[in-house]
Amino acid sequence: MTQFWFILSIFFIILELINPGLFFFLALSLGATVTMLTQLYNVSWISEYAIFFASTTVMFALLQITIKRMQKKKTLSYVSSMQDLTGTITEITEVTSPSTGYVNLDGVDWAIKVQSDAAISVGMKVKVTGIKGCHLQVTPINKN
Repeated sequence: MTQFWFILSIFFIILELINPGLFFFLALSLGATVTMLTQLYNVSWISEYAIFFASTTVMFALLQITIKRMQKKKTLSYVSSMQDLTGTITEITEVTSPSTGYVNLDGVDWAIKVQSDAAISVGMKVKVTGIKGCHLQVTPINKN
């Protein structure tokens, strides 16, 4: 029966690797490993299944606690929704064509597409009016 639990543990590890981030199969794999180790004490088959379910439950709880602690430690210095960029006024940092270029918002370079026919230049102030794909849609608000 030890071979069964070993194969089951490896099977769950493979499923975990196929579906990363769930940690569901990791708990099952750890439960099967614990059950395999209890085989050293020659427990009955009913006890094996009870140990498997109990150890898997404990592993789920431990993984949940560990993941929650890790998520609390992970903080972002800049959290923004792309829609929050609408209405932002910024300066053009680079011009690549008469209607495209780059701006820098909070340390992040963004490609822009000017919605009007006005020519743009470096240093010109623009207002973000929308987002299309990975480009900010902007309109000039004054000429320098």
